[in-house]
Amino acid sequence: MLSQNIKALRMQKGLTQKELADLLHVTSQAVSRWELGDVEPSIDTLSSMAKIFGVTTDEIISGPDSKPKPEVVKQVEEKIVIQQAQPVLAVCDHCHKPIYDGKDMVRKTEHHGRSASTVYYICKSCDTKIREAEKQAKIDRGVSRRKKSFVWSSLAAIAVLIVCLIVSSKLDWEGYMVALTVVAPILSFTFISCLFLANTALTEIFEAVSSWGFVTFPGLIFSFDLDGIIWVICMKILFWILGILLGIGAFLLALGICMPISLIVYPFSLTKNLRHPELTDED
Repeated sequence: MLSQNIKALRMQKGLTQKELADLLHVTSQAVSRWELGDVEPSIDTLSSMAKIFGVTTDEIISGPDSKPKPEVVKQVEEKIVIQQAQPVLAVCDHCHKPIYDGKDMVRKTEHHGRSASTVYYICKSCDTKIREAEKQAKIDRGVSRRKKSFVWSSLAAIAVLIVCLIVSSKLDWEGYMVALTVVAPILSFTFISCLFLANTALTEIFEAVSSWGFVTFPGLIFSFDLDGIIWVICMKILFWILGILLGIGAFLLALGICMPISLIVYPFSLTKNLRHPELTDED
């Protein structure tokens, strides 16, 4: 309070009420009333009192704690860190992002037949995505092959059954021919299913045996006259007929070999496609 501050500052200065009154040109009763809090001194009196006590007017009014504290200036040290840029090893050909680490870089080679191969680089993330996409595409193709195998092999088995029934009704076949009417549709179903599933060696065996019918006939030497030309034409026709007969014979031989085998292979081929539809006979 103001009264207490005046009394405390007066006593710190070692002055009596009368001595302070004489310095301020007032009566000692006025100083006593200030210290008792009955009245308050004027602004001019406070200014004169501040000079006598060696303090500010605010210190007299509010006390010594009102003196402003010296401002503390904090010095901030700024550090500049220069980081060396990491070299770019390659740019991903798929996502076009720079590759900084050699462990994150995958080298790819694209072949163009007889022409020079193309080498490019992709990041491991893109390589993983491409592999997953390729695997999913193989799975989709495997599922599609299985669906087609059911449809086309069923149609083929029905067609073979109808043909066998028509032929058997026209001819007086014995019992073993009737059994063939039952076996032929089943063999047709399993054989065509294995060809569509294409995940066993049966397809390669069929193609290899069928290729036996493709024979290259020797060249012909003839005289360039009418008889020679007629002879060449007749031989060409003969070779053409022989080629057709050999092709049909090789095809029938391939069927005779592969159809009975398909009856044993088909359960394994279907199971393989159900478990791993992405696998083919090349895998």
